[in-house]
Amino acid sequence: MAKALRYRLFGMGKMPDALKEAAASPDVVLADEGLVVHNRVASLRMPGARVSSGVRTASGAVVILPGRLLASIGTYVIVDTGLDDKGEAGGQHVLTLAEDGVRIRFEVATVLRQGSGTVNVNYKLPLDPSVLARLPARELHVTLSHAAEAFLNPWRGSYGGGGRQKAPA
Repeated sequence: MAKALRYRLFGMGKMPDALKEAAASPDVVLADEGLVVHNRVASLRMPGARVSSGVRTASGAVVILPGRLLASIGTYVIVDTGLDDKGEAGGQHVLTLAEDGVRIRFEVATVLRQGSGTVNVNYKLPLDPSVLARLPARELHVTLSHAAEAFLNPWRGSYGGGGRQKAPA
């Protein structure tokens, strides 16, 4: 898989320490960094941003162990969850493992009280069917950490409708 341009140029999307520790495990199924991460929003409304639909890219890393999955964007560990619950327990956000990568879907209001809309995140990482067969669950409910910082804050600013105005010349 080709690495993200930001990773190749600036090293963005390297594994944070928690992912490095997990990747050092002898039973690791898959560990990769510098992945392209597409962050798609629909009907995003929050302080500093109003976006009907849009896509942003970032760089991240994923580590999959037989019973655990960790994912990051930049320096933020977004997901650290067990795979054994088969979606019966966990959080409000849906994580799916598919042949085209790791997908996360969540409603903005679940991570930012004064926000609304939907976010779909896709870590571009081809998962071999043999890898998927080794995992106990392909879809589960998880709790995201640092979701507002990693997924929503980049939408604020010049592309998101807010941000600083240019000073008159």
